[in-house]
Parts: sequence; C-alpha cells; structure tokens
Amino acid sequence: MNKVFVTLVISFCCSLVFARIPDCELSFDTGLCRGMFPAVYFDSSSNQCKEFIYGGCGGNNNRFDSVQKCLETCAN
Repeated sequence: MNKVFVTLVISFCCSLVFARIPDCELSFDTGLCRGMFPAVYFDSSSNQCKEFIYGGCGGNNNRFDSVQKCLETCAN
C-alpha cells in the first residue's frame, strides 16, 4: 500500500514540475539580441495575432513568421 501511495505522489509531483504554459498563452518576448526582425505573436487576452520586433535570438515559442501561421496555430 505504501509503495502505491509513494508512486502516486511522485507521479503527481512530476506532472506539476513538467506542466508548462501553452506556447500561445506566453507573452511575446523580443529576445536577447538587438536585431530588428518583424515577427508575430498571439495575444491570448484579445485572441488576436499582433506584430512585434524580434531581436534575433532567445525569446520563446510564441513567435511566428506570419499572421496566417499564428492564426493556424493559436486561434480557436
């Protein structure tokens, strides 16, 4: 019985550790570099794809090359 309980607790803890915010719900991130590349992100509060300037490195996965790709990936 203890082994089953311990296994369940470990599984639950691991699921919390590895849970993450879905990409489309992340805020836009310009990245660490100072380039000026047009990009698009999904604004989950307005349910719209919006343009921003990406620095060229770093950032997150809420970044798309086009409004069309953003909408295909994130819009409900």
